[in-house]
Amino acid sequence: MKNFDLTFKGDILPNYDPAHVREGLAELFQVRDPLVMDELFSGGTFVLRSNLGRKSAADYFRKITDIGGVAELVPTESSAIPTDAPKQQVMTRVQKENTGVFFASSPHRARKGEIISDPAVDALLEPEETSATILEPAVPPANEILAKLQDLKLDAKTSHKSKLKQLSQMQKEVKDENASALKNVEVEREAALLAAKEEFARLQQLEAESKEQLDKSLSILSAEEAEKKHKLQRQIKQVNEQTATALKKDEGTATQLEIDRSTCQKLAEETIESLKAKIAASEAQVKRDLLAIDRLQQEAGAVLQQEQARLAMKAESLQGAYQQAINSLRIQRQEHEQQQMTEVSEIRHLRQLADRAREDRLAELWKKEQQLNNKVQERLNELEKIRARHEQSLDARLRRFKEEEEKIKRGEVALT
Repeated sequence: MKNFDLTFKGDILPNYDPAHVREGLAELFQVRDPLVMDELFSGGTFVLRSNLGRKSAADYFRKITDIGGVAELVPTESSAIPTDAPKQQVMTRVQKENTGVFFASSPHRARKGEIISDPAVDALLEPEETSATILEPAVPPANEILAKLQDLKLDAKTSHKSKLKQLSQMQKEVKDENASALKNVEVEREAALLAAKEEFARLQQLEAESKEQLDKSLSILSAEEAEKKHKLQRQIKQVNEQTATALKKDEGTATQLEIDRSTCQKLAEETIESLKAKIAASEAQVKRDLLAIDRLQQEAGAVLQQEQARLAMKAESLQGAYQQAINSLRIQRQEHEQQQMTEVSEIRHLRQLADRAREDRLAELWKKEQQLNNKVQERLNELEKIRARHEQSLDARLRRFKEEEEKIKRGEVALT
């Protein structure tokens, strides 16, 4: 008859909750001590049941696999477990079938509902054995149990120191990572501030260039306006001079006509005596001449009035052209001022957008820095809690080992 040992190393099948597996194993084997469960999942290989028949071993194997644990069936080499075997015993209260928890070989991985491929497991399918014979383990002496408890205590202290060292290393790594992240955030913040300053300087330079361009345009327009004004004033002066010249010329013609008339009168008086015979004819001729002279005077006056009216109309036309040119220059100046105001408004808008983008970037960097600090603080708190739990677990185990030592020293061996 071939019997088997049920071994367990603490491995868990994929997609199973470790807490659920722990609770299932504790309920299956009626384990109430959490320290025993901690040892069971510490990575060592334990014998959960020994000297089991094929049917019982297969039942336990299937139950552990359904829970999510990875167990292995190892053929029992002898009917009793030798006390000098290099296996470590964990003391706990179990059911009657529990023959102790010992270190054994390492288990293999298995999927849910699958029996590990092993000669002992294959033998379970043979209907040769329908019952199981449970053998009680031999009770080791008290000094051996005490020595093993001392070894367990030493192992627990070593494990605790190792875990504390790992926690310290993790805290250092977290702090280094936080420092690196903060340094990166600071670099990004300085880069953003530098970019914002450069953008601000560029906008200021653009605004200054725009103002300088506006001043140049206004000075050019003012110069053109002054030049056109001077040109119109010269044209008006020329028209006035021409008008004055024409008036002087007309006045000279009238004076000459007056002189001619006086001369004619003088000649008429001088020749009256000598030409009395011709008075009637001369008077008629003189009258005709006088009428012609009057007509010429009237015509000269009309021509003078027409020329004055023409010159006045020309002056008025020139004045209208001057006013139109002034209005055109004013419109162009207003358009340039409006365009400049638009450009200044756009520059101010771009500056506001740049300031807003810089503020948003700084807020985002500040928020990122706060999040990193919060994450680091949470990680440190978690590590501190883990460290506290390990210390509490070690203290509890040390107290338990001390109680067991005292019981052993008093001769009370806590074995069933």
